[in-house]
Amino acid sequence: MGAHDAPEYALHPEASAASGQGWIEAGAHGGSREKLLHRNICPDEDKQALISHNFADMNAVPEKFHEQFDFCWSSCALEHLGSIEQGLQFIENSMRVLKPGGISVHTTEFNLGNGETIDNWPTVLFQKRHMEVLEQRLTQAGYAVSPFNFDAGDQVLDGLFDIPPWPWDVEKLNWNMLYCYTHLKKSIDGMPCTSIGITVRKSE
Repeated sequence: MGAHDAPEYALHPEASAASGQGWIEAGAHGGSREKLLHRNICPDEDKQALISHNFADMNAVPEKFHEQFDFCWSSCALEHLGSIEQGLQFIENSMRVLKPGGISVHTTEFNLGNGETIDNWPTVLFQKRHMEVLEQRLTQAGYAVSPFNFDAGDQVLDGLFDIPPWPWDVEKLNWNMLYCYTHLKKSIDGMPCTSIGITVRKSE
């Protein structure tokens, strides 16, 4: 934790509603500090007091946050920024909010296939080639990128992919499903997908 408060970002409610993606209606919008606070992640109440909540557009991170923080983290958000390129640009821009030596960590949807993918859509799917382009761009900018793990596994369960219906289809289908429904891999429009992690360090 740096000298400044650690912000938790969420898109402003008005902008989120205008996007038409239904984050507020689905209960997936980070509208307050309390909603985002997970005590198992940060059980220390003194450190919790250093956490503030701010609204920010990931496609236009405010300059006031540049070089203010030791750590930047996004979880399954890159794929919702409008396009693959906008997701890649956010990762590059996120390095600006870090102090020297700071670390940026992100997770996103990942298309295991090398053929077609989804771009310029409310949810896009990154592929190996996009991660390779990102690594090149970040390295050329002087950042240290942790090696990507593109291994999809070759065991029996590694070949299993969940398919619809998803939990958010419960009301439409009138079919009960466990609320905490998670996937290791799933099929999105017939494309085999999982998630991938991206870790980048800013030089001292």
